[in-house]
Amino acid sequence: MSVTIELMLDAAVDEHAIPKQPTAPLAHMLLAAVDEAALYIANADDRRQARNQARRSLKHLLDGLRTT
Repeated sequence: MSVTIELMLDAAVDEHAIPKQPTAPLAHMLLAAVDEAALYIANADDRRQARNQARRSLKHLLDGLRTT
């Protein structure tokens, strides 16, 4: 799975959407963030609210990678 994420990150670097950087470790970190979000949702009393919170948090995290 992290290989797929790495390929998407490589494409984003090529398109100058994110800064040039090593994408392999970033792919692993992003996959870990998604895994933790899934655990957060699964263990929440209110899964709908947790899913919305996780979605917003992951969006902010990914938006923070952008160059513009």
